[in-house]
Amino acid sequence: MIAIVGVCVLIATVSSAFPQDTHEQEDLYPISVKRRYGFINGQGRMVIRPRFKWAGEFSEGLAPVQVGDRYGFIDRSGKILIAPQFDSVGTFSDGLANVELAKRWGYIDKTGSIVIKPQYESASVFSEGLAAFYINRRMGFIDRTGSVIVRPQFAKAFDFSEGLAVVLTEQQLFGFIDRSGAMVLPAVYEYADKFSEGLARVGVRGGNGEIEVDFIDRNGNFVTQLAKGKTRIYALDNFSEGLAVATTKGGKGYINRNGEIVIPLRFEFAYSFSEGLASVNIGGKKGYIDKSGRLVIEARFESAGEFKNGLARVTIREKGISKEGYIDRRGRYVWAPTD
Repeated sequence: MIAIVGVCVLIATVSSAFPQDTHEQEDLYPISVKRRYGFINGQGRMVIRPRFKWAGEFSEGLAPVQVGDRYGFIDRSGKILIAPQFDSVGTFSDGLANVELAKRWGYIDKTGSIVIKPQYESASVFSEGLAAFYINRRMGFIDRTGSVIVRPQFAKAFDFSEGLAVVLTEQQLFGFIDRSGAMVLPAVYEYADKFSEGLARVGVRGGNGEIEVDFIDRNGNFVTQLAKGKTRIYALDNFSEGLAVATTKGGKGYINRNGEIVIPLRFEFAYSFSEGLASVNIGGKKGYIDKSGRLVIEARFESAGEFKNGLARVTIREKGISKEGYIDRRGRYVWAPTD
């Protein structure tokens, strides 16, 4: 689904036609120094000096940046490859990036050429070869040529994941469609999330009128039976690395694919696992646990993102000012927090 909440949807791709640079194989991470954005590598060394008003993450070799009030793209050496000329941008995916001009969204390739003219009220990233678009109060899907594959007919449509996409019908019920637009899991759910690791989180209205949240497989079968136990368990997120965040309307913890609590529901809040670690709230601060539930990085952050290639972005607050940095899996700063 396209979510426009004051930030843009992002996309990006890499092409062998582009020259290779010295940072091509490095993971690069955006940082802010005195309100200007640049990039560091995984060792915390500055590789692109802070000079942009804003910068997003690299995806498939390119990163979106803001210069003045316009957006463009740079390569891993920091060279501007697509001049800042757009009102807003996403990132590249499947070789195309969604861009906004004059309040309409379209797509460009990595030369900056417009390949699908701006015509949509909003347009999502490409996922599994298709992208959701919004026009005349309805959503559908296009392919990379701009051909309409699923006509605009839904109140909302989410990105494809594991071959299926969540859609919201005019009856305000959620279902799942395949790439042809066929409704393969009927629109009977009060809530539905994308498939992840073969399961999708859905909500159905129970006999008492409450919405019961459980997981279904690709055949629509309920597999965890969370609402059937003596203690009502509510899933708060999809499965990631075999575990899902859950609660009993009290503390938060984790369940396995059988619906069994494997990490006690004792945290103020909890987030999905990534690279074997998950952020949790303890005493109003965030730290990280491993899959045994052991706190391995003390809770000392205002925010704590997921780990990506060994690093996680964290935020602290000093003298009323938020500062962002990066830590490694031991909780050591690779880049000390800056404002």
